[in-house]
Amino acid sequence: MSDNNLLGDNNMQDDTNVVSVKKEENLHKKIRGAAAVKMVAVIIGICIAGAALAQVVVPIVLPKVFVADAIKITQKDLVKETKDANEMLGITLREEIMQSEAVQNYFELKLKDMEGEGTEGLKGIIRGIGVSGELKKDKTGSHINGYLAINQDSLELIAAEVYKNQQEVGIVIPKLFEQYISVNLGTFIEDYNKSALYTLTGQSIDEAGYNAVKEYFETYSKQEVNEELVKKVTERSKEAFKQADVKYIGKANAKGSNTGKTYKAYELVFEEDQIKSYIKDVFSMCMQDEAFSDYISTIDAMQTTAGGETLKANINKTIDEFNKEIDKIDFMGLKTKLMIDDKKHIAETISEASLGMNGEVMEIVLDTALLGNHFITDSAQIALTMKSDEEQMGLLVKSDSNYGEMTGQLQHHMSIQVTENESTVGQANLDINYNTEEKENNLVLKASMGTQDEAEFSALLEGTMNLNKTHKNVSVNMHNILLSADGYGENYGLTLEGKYDVQAIKASDIQSKQDNVQYLFKMTQEELMALVQKASMSIAEIGHALIS
Repeated sequence: MSDNNLLGDNNMQDDTNVVSVKKEENLHKKIRGAAAVKMVAVIIGICIAGAALAQVVVPIVLPKVFVADAIKITQKDLVKETKDANEMLGITLREEIMQSEAVQNYFELKLKDMEGEGTEGLKGIIRGIGVSGELKKDKTGSHINGYLAINQDSLELIAAEVYKNQQEVGIVIPKLFEQYISVNLGTFIEDYNKSALYTLTGQSIDEAGYNAVKEYFETYSKQEVNEELVKKVTERSKEAFKQADVKYIGKANAKGSNTGKTYKAYELVFEEDQIKSYIKDVFSMCMQDEAFSDYISTIDAMQTTAGGETLKANINKTIDEFNKEIDKIDFMGLKTKLMIDDKKHIAETISEASLGMNGEVMEIVLDTALLGNHFITDSAQIALTMKSDEEQMGLLVKSDSNYGEMTGQLQHHMSIQVTENESTVGQANLDINYNTEEKENNLVLKASMGTQDEAEFSALLEGTMNLNKTHKNVSVNMHNILLSADGYGENYGLTLEGKYDVQAIKASDIQSKQDNVQYLFKMTQEELMALVQKASMSIAEIGHALIS
C-alpha cells in the first residue's frame, strides 16, 4: 500500500471513531434528557399530588389554617359584594360627592293630605304646608351657606338664612330681623362678657363647656367611622381566633336554596377565661376610645350626673363594675360550628353558649347563614334565640335580593320578627324596588311594622331616582309618600311629596356673606330690646296668617 492509501485508511478509521463517539454522546444526552424529563415529571407529579393532598389534608389535618383562609376569602367577597350593591343603589356615588371640594344639598317636603278622626278641622289650615332647605358646604366646613323655609303652597311663611366664614357665623330671618346677626366663634366668650347682652341677662358662659362643645362640632361630629377602634377590635378578634381550639367534624348538609349540597364542617371552641378576657378587652376598648372619650367630655362640660360626678368618672366605674360582673358569670364555654362550601365561603355559622348567674342559666344560640347563589349575601338569615327556665326570646332576620344577578331591576326584601315564648310580639318588613333602566317612576320603597297588640305602622314611597356620574349628582323626586298608623280601632294617614338632591360643586360657588351684618355682641341694650320686640310682633303676624 502506498502512503496515501495508508493515510486514507487511517482517516476512515478516525471517522468511524468520531461517529461512534458522537453516537455515544447522543445516547448519553438522550439518557440524561429522559432522566431530566422524568425528574420534571416527578416534580410536577409531586406538586399535583401535593395540591391534591392539600385539598384533602389541610382542611382536616390543619383545620385552623383552612378556616382562617375561609374567613379571609369570605370577608373579601363580602366587601366586594357590598361595594357592588352600593354602586348599583347610588350609595357609592353619593359618598364620592360628599368627598368633593364642596357639596350642595337641597330638600323639600310638603303635606298633600291627611286622614283620620279629628283631622278634618286641620286640613284647611295645614294642607300644603311644608319645609324646604339648602346647604352648601366646603370639604373642610370652613365656608357654609344655607337656608330653611316653612311654606304653605307657594306662600313663604318664614325663612332663615345662615352662613359660616371661618370663625364667623351668622343668621338672618327676614320676617323677624333684616340684618345678619353674627358672632365670632374664636372670640365668643371674650366678646360676650363685654357685651350689652351679658349686662341684660347677667348669665356668664362656662369657658370649658363652650370649648368642649365647639371642639365636638369641629372634630368629633365629622367622624363617621372610628377606623382606629375597628382596627383594634379586629386585631383582638384575630388574637382570640388563634387561641381557639379548631377541629374538623365532618360533612354537613346544606339548607335553604342550597339544599342538596354539602359543606365541610368545623367546630371552634373558646374556653371560659378566653371569652371573659375578650369581652373585657373589647368593652374597655370601646369605652376608652379617644373619640368616644372626647364625646363624653363634651357631655360632662354641658351637664353632670347625680351627685356631681362626671360621666367620664362614672364610665371608668362602669368598666370596673362590668369586669367584676363578668367574673361572676359562669360561662359554659362557647362553641361555634362553621359550614364552609367548595368556594371556601363560610355559608353558615352556629354559635352556642350557656351562662349562669345567681342560679339561673341562660342558653344562647346565634345562627347566621349566607346562602345566595350569585352573591352570597343575596339570601341571608340571622336567628338569635335566648332561653332560660322561665322564658324564651327570639329574633329572626331574613334578607333576600337579586343584586348578584347584576340586572337593571333591583329587588330586595327584608323581614324582622321578634318572638317571646314562641309567640310573635313584633315584626317589620322592608321592600326596595329600583329599576335602573327606567328614568321615570323607577323607585318604590315599602316599610311596615306591627306589634303584638295588632297596631301597625306603614310607609310607602314612590318616585324617581336619577344618578349622574358625569356631573356627580344624585336626585330623588318623591311623587307620593304615604304614612299610616292603624290600631285600637283608629286609622290615621298622611300623604306627602318631596325632593332630595345632592350635587358636587366648586368651593368658589359658596358666597361668604360679610355685608349687611350686625354683630350680636356689639349691639346696645336699646338695639337688643328693639330686636326682641320686632321679632315678637312678626311671629304673631305669621301665626295670624296661618290660621286665617
